[in-house]
Amino acid sequence: MRPQTLAAITAAAAFAASTSAQVIWDEAIDGDLSSDHLNPTLLSFTPGSNLVFGDTSPNPNLDPDYFTMVIPTGYELSSIIFEEYVSGDDQAFFAVEVGSQITDPGSPAALLSATLIGAIPGTMQGDELLDNLQNPDIFGGFSGNLGEGTYTFWYQETANATDYGFNFVLTPIPAPASATLMLGGLLLARRRR
Repeated sequence: MRPQTLAAITAAAAFAASTSAQVIWDEAIDGDLSSDHLNPTLLSFTPGSNLVFGDTSPNPNLDPDYFTMVIPTGYELSSIIFEEYVSGDDQAFFAVEVGSQITDPGSPAALLSATLIGAIPGTMQGDELLDNLQNPDIFGGFSGNLGEGTYTFWYQETANATDYGFNFVLTPIPAPASATLMLGGLLLARRRR
């Protein structure tokens, strides 16, 4: 086998391994996610699929979950899949804010975006949720994927005990078309020599 072919296969295998789903947090194993909006649980996300499983209950006290992620340079949050939703209620609250906390849950003006999830088609188990957060018609909204930086998520259910799960997918930021064409041109020029 040619060394270039072996290198390409090795690189592809390493990328595939790095993009497989990893359980980053499971409250059944790792303990309760923070209920303090000023001190959310910091989660270490990696390129690929990052699974977060939690549970909330309104009794005896309201138990919202707050967690922070840092998207590294060169990557973006390109998908949030609603992996699990087991609840006696038909909807829950899901929000994101830029930075390492949710500034004020009583006045969500600082939120980047928020949406209700669970019952409306497009927000149910198995659905993509990033597009709901991008929608300015719901609350806030933003354009495109979330790029490098720190973001805090807020999940809350006020009526019933709920088990939930999200799959946060981090992918490399695509190279601009001009850079791709330039790289292709350089490779073609080298090949002609």
